[in-house]
Amino acid sequence: MAQFENQGKILPKTKVVQVADLFIKDNNLDRPTKNYCMICPVGLIGSGKTTIIKKLARSFDLVRISNDEMRAYLVGLGYNTDRASEVSLIVARKLLKKKIGLAIDADCARKKSILGLLSEEKLFRVPIVWIKINAPEKIILDRLSPENKKRKYRGAEAIDNYYRRKKLHKNIKLPFVYVFENKTKDSLKVQLPVAKQKIQKFLNTWNTK
Repeated sequence: MAQFENQGKILPKTKVVQVADLFIKDNNLDRPTKNYCMICPVGLIGSGKTTIIKKLARSFDLVRISNDEMRAYLVGLGYNTDRASEVSLIVARKLLKKKIGLAIDADCARKKSILGLLSEEKLFRVPIVWIKINAPEKIILDRLSPENKKRKYRGAEAIDNYYRRKKLHKNIKLPFVYVFENKTKDSLKVQLPVAKQKIQKFLNTWNTK
């Protein structure tokens, strides 16, 4: 089952910034946050990124930016999803310039994309909270199964996406603040409090530099 029908026209390059501004306005993202940081998860499709990022965004009062929501937004405007990541990066840059803290609800395995976003290091000077989300392949494939009616994005396309992205996760070396092991239904309940403590400690240390 495809998550989004990709039949619309491609968003013109000249309208990318305009759509980014509309997305910020329509989703009320332009607001002060208690923390100025950027949480960047590395995790494959079906690993539990959205569940974790939603909780961390609430706990640290951060604006959540979701690639899936951006794709849905573009489709709603009559475009296809080809420029979704590009628009999301522009949204992130605009918010970081205003010192608004972010929680990225997307796989940040491509470190170059994040560093490209933060190319103006002196401008942003934002602490990056790298977290990793592991889940056994069997659990992920069960979640992506066509029979899993609880999940919208599932089936052959989702499974192909998983195997394609899996290649990007080999030999990732990042300074992870916390690594989640999402092995059971209740495992995150135990790990989240520990993760929050470690993230807060990281932020406290970073802010004293």
